[in-house]
Amino acid sequence: MTEIIKNKKAGIDSQRRLWEFVFVAILVLYPLRHIAWGLDLWDTGYGYANFEYMGTQHMDPMWLFSTYLTTAIGHFFSLLPGAGTLIGMNFYTGLSISLLAVLGYYFCTKVLKIPALLVFLGEFTAVSFCWCPTGSFYNYVTYVFYLVSVVCLYLGLARGKKGWLFAKSICSCKKDGNKDDREITLRWSQYRTE
Repeated sequence: MTEIIKNKKAGIDSQRRLWEFVFVAILVLYPLRHIAWGLDLWDTGYGYANFEYMGTQHMDPMWLFSTYLTTAIGHFFSLLPGAGTLIGMNFYTGLSISLLAVLGYYFCTKVLKIPALLVFLGEFTAVSFCWCPTGSFYNYVTYVFYLVSVVCLYLGLARGKKGWLFAKSICSCKKDGNKDDREITLRWSQYRTE
């Protein structure tokens, strides 16, 4: 009798792992569906040119230093195989959306314990609403930092760990110095530790 129960449980676990693999594979590949669509000479071309010709001799210093992290990551992408083409760069920058979707999926299913199908549908819908071209890479890097900030904030508040709150503050520091955001984090951390 116990062997039958063990076999059923093993079958359910393997089926769950299969569905998780399918969900993650779709969330990785679905954002890449537009990499070969058309030619965009506005933000995409401008961003990719900045990645290719990074440096003050080609870029306005203000723009280079205000978007340095994304320009440096984009420059790294421009050195990868196939990055000399628009499709190649669209592929590499499109992976940032895949990263967002998969990080969100794992956080919601593993930490928050939300059912996998519900999380998958939410992430799939969110990816479907991504309207900004991936060539405007600074937008998507900002979204990755926002997601990491929310995860760190949740972990810091839920588990009462100040280290997570400090990490959240680091991730959410922006060039405009969002003081209100840091004050909210510090107030919550003071509340949680009293």
